[in-house]
Amino acid sequence: MLEIDDIEELEYARFLLRNEVPNRESFKYLIMDFDGVLTDNKVKTYSNGLESVVTSKADSLGLNYFQSSGYKAFIVSSEKMKLYKREPTS
Repeated sequence: MLEIDDIEELEYARFLLRNEVPNRESFKYLIMDFDGVLTDNKVKTYSNGLESVVTSKADSLGLNYFQSSGYKAFIVSSEKMKLYKREPTS
């Protein structure tokens, strides 16, 4: 497992992905938090109580590639609101 907390660790992870073929037997699922992993961990709160966060299209592309390679990914959050539900593709 590799924890990515800064840009140097992200670049190292990208290096590993370019140079190593993942062993399908080494893991079954990718499970990640939403806040701070797929966002910059900043929240905009509006006067009407609504909130918004910013996500990256690069994350979406990466997850699509990951899932199209036959892996399963799950995003978890402690937030009570429904953010987004994506139906699995066949």
